[in-house]
Amino acid sequence: MFTRFRDHRSYEFDSVASDQASPVRQLRSIPVAPNSALVDEVLSHLADAVARDRAELAAARSPDRVLDLRRERTVWLLFQISTAQEEPVGAQDLAWAVALLRDRTIRDIMYGLARSEYHGAAEALWLQIAAATHGHDRAEAVTLFAYSAYHHNNTALARTALAAALDADPTHPIAALLANALDDRLPPQKIRALAEAAAVIAADLGIDIT
Repeated sequence: MFTRFRDHRSYEFDSVASDQASPVRQLRSIPVAPNSALVDEVLSHLADAVARDRAELAAARSPDRVLDLRRERTVWLLFQISTAQEEPVGAQDLAWAVALLRDRTIRDIMYGLARSEYHGAAEALWLQIAAATHGHDRAEAVTLFAYSAYHHNNTALARTALAAALDADPTHPIAALLANALDDRLPPQKIRALAEAAAVIAADLGIDIT
């Protein structure tokens, strides 16, 4: 069974598997530590990915082109999510995903997947990135995973993930905010505004992630 991420401007994307489609959708293994071999493999591509990111942004001379570029990159990341439950993402693509998640707009959009039927597919990619990175990049991925777990009322899993995120980067602001929310026993509905805001950001790019 397949569902769609929709681009409001001109076309639809049919290759995003829904959460119910995957035989591995129940996997919830947070890597205790990065996989050193995988980290090395991703790092071998990361410098090129970052250089490509900077070059493409520099070439996007107009605000409209920057928006188009962000839209294209967001759609690419959504396609990676579409297959992440079925098979591992390659190291080169993981490196590009890491580079894209350093863009705050794209990163923020990804929080919106927690409220969609695609949250399991997104979680699979966040776990793969978490196993392949360290420091802030690992914290970013594990925090996205933690937010999705919290959003769906799995507070124990969210707490474990946030501990891993803050271990990777003790200054990660969203991880710290969510950890405080858990400590204060805020119910999931109190933190869902983040996902709702993310859907609005995606819609501003012409992408429907609902």
